[in-house]
Amino acid sequence: MNRPYSIRYCQHHKTHVLNLEEVDHPLFANPRCDRKLSLDARRTLINALVSSSTAEWLDGAGRTRCLVLWRSVASWGEALHDWACELGHQGGVVTVDEIGDAREGPGGDFVGVDEEVIVRAAKYLEALGKAALLPGEGGDDTGVKFL
Repeated sequence: MNRPYSIRYCQHHKTHVLNLEEVDHPLFANPRCDRKLSLDARRTLINALVSSSTAEWLDGAGRTRCLVLWRSVASWGEALHDWACELGHQGGVVTVDEIGDAREGPGGDFVGVDEEVIVRAAKYLEALGKAALLPGEGGDDTGVKFL
């Protein structure tokens, strides 16, 4: 599959969120020739990714931040389920932070992954009856119970 450079770049650098206000981001600027994309050009680039289902706007009408999905939510969900099964987490609860910090098993896929991706993957599994997302009270205590 021929994926756009922007998606390959984000995957290589494990970039999950792009902010259009970051005019010096390497996808939007070339310091060698002192050129930067205009806001309209940056928005056009992200709109193309959204149209191809490889990105989603995170901030509604403001459209300055987007979630880059170099893997589909379904693919992230299946990888998360495989990770939980391999490590024996069925019936247990693991926080989103713990998943993002996982160093063992296939969880290496999740090291450094943005919390929003993990939450969306957990919601996907929840819709399939394979997990339950347990919202926390603070930013770091959202959990996933694997069924």
